[in-house]
Amino acid sequence: MRLLFIVLGFWILCICILASVPPVLRDELIHHLLVPKYYIALGGMAELPHIPFSYYPMNLQMLYWLALYFHLEILPKYIHFAFGLMTTAGIFHYIHYRINKHFAILGAVFFLSIPVIVKLSISAYVDLGLVCFSFFSIYGIILWIDHHFHWKYLVLSAVCCGLCLGTKYNGLVIFLILSLFVAFVYSKYASQTTRYLSLKAMGVSCCYILISLMLYSPWLIRNYLWTHNPIYPLYDSLFQRMTKTPEISTQPKEEQGESVDIFTMRKVEYGESWVEIMMLPLRIFFQGKDNKPKYFDGVLNPFLLLLPILGFFWKSMNFKSNRIYRDQLIFLTFVLMYFVYSFFTTVMRIRYISPMIPCLVILSVFGLKQVYDRIHYSHRHTYALIWVVIISTLYLAYNGQYLKSLFDEFQPIAYASGKITKDEYIERFCPEYPLLKYINETLPMDSVVLYVFIGKRGYYCERKYIPDTQGNIIKLINIIRNANSAKAIYHDLKSWPITHVLIHIPFMKKTLELDCNMQQQTMFADFIAHYTQCLRIQNNIGLYELNITN
Repeated sequence: MRLLFIVLGFWILCICILASVPPVLRDELIHHLLVPKYYIALGGMAELPHIPFSYYPMNLQMLYWLALYFHLEILPKYIHFAFGLMTTAGIFHYIHYRINKHFAILGAVFFLSIPVIVKLSISAYVDLGLVCFSFFSIYGIILWIDHHFHWKYLVLSAVCCGLCLGTKYNGLVIFLILSLFVAFVYSKYASQTTRYLSLKAMGVSCCYILISLMLYSPWLIRNYLWTHNPIYPLYDSLFQRMTKTPEISTQPKEEQGESVDIFTMRKVEYGESWVEIMMLPLRIFFQGKDNKPKYFDGVLNPFLLLLPILGFFWKSMNFKSNRIYRDQLIFLTFVLMYFVYSFFTTVMRIRYISPMIPCLVILSVFGLKQVYDRIHYSHRHTYALIWVVIISTLYLAYNGQYLKSLFDEFQPIAYASGKITKDEYIERFCPEYPLLKYINETLPMDSVVLYVFIGKRGYYCERKYIPDTQGNIIKLINIIRNANSAKAIYHDLKSWPITHVLIHIPFMKKTLELDCNMQQQTMFADFIAHYTQCLRIQNNIGLYELNITN
């Protein structure tokens, strides 16, 4: 028991050390820290049409806003980590409630040490907030059943679900699943057997929906006032048709929430066979890699698949009669429903399915408990304990190897000791950073910089910029294709309006070779040579001022 607490403390300490470096992760710099930084500069919340992510729900970013106001740019990481700790505490409480404190602390260690949870814990993302609120929403429903459908627990679950909706758009899926859950479990487990039971179940579900939407409503109202679409940019073309708005959305289909053929995309982009694509539900547990979209841009643990299977198919006699089996079915149903939706509607990323992880951890602990019970019931307590230790050690060894790789990648000790300066550290992850410093120090305040293949990272840029979203890159390529001269490109960009262009030169060259003919490539080269002034080139990135040079 003490050893497990030491292991848990060790992981918490390591995460705190890893989180102590400047923000360098992609979504921190393009969204979660950038938008609060803009609000501070503007003196309040205002519409930012050039940043599509600013329309997303922002419960956690409001906390980041307060931290950045006091110039504490590392604090948002610890705020995000706090939600991971709250989820850890919730898992501990639930397993202690259902089994005992020994398996409870094991479940806490299992959750907090999972590679993707560690990676999220050292970032200023919002996924751990989604994980936390979704887990407590499910836990609230379980407590609601256990306490004979007392309203207190239903309201608690609904409030958490509403906070979940206000954290990330993925919360809409959780909201839909749990709203169905409420009606189903009430009709199945309520003691009444009257003919009005179904109506009561529907009424309870409606109350759940209303409470959740009430918590979520500020973000719905904000987006409706700004765009006439309460969930902008999701399904924007649909809302435009409903409101008869003539403008056509420039957002890519993936950002609008419209259907895209995920399977064909993987087949074409990654060369995967249909068999490999259909095996994705298993592959995510074994093949995950950070920063590799083909491999789901994150790492899980294979035991999260293997141990839950043991919990269902290797159980003791009469196991179905207890509450654990009921909870297993609830957790498994949530996992399957959430995964199926994600599998068929969005690009597969491990962190996109992170709300499933607490359920998988609990199912894994149930599976481990079944291993212990089956061996223990054969009067082999020592053997049972040995097998639990072996499995837990293998689980943590897998996670420990990943933890070491994060220290190798982020080198927080080198940064803390002063071997690497802050500027040098940021440049290692953001090659455009030296040019952004140059922009901040030299460009006029009214400058507008067009990003071209920079990765949309704008947090360290103190001038207005137009991010290199898919829609803006397509717009730039179309300008080049439709222009009849280099001067026409110049005038089109000036009318955007743009004063400077920040270009990743090799990426731009490759794109022109793929999407433009030789005449268009030559015309763009003439535009750079005669209608821009090169201010600086560093790390294969060039900063150009739109200016007729001759």
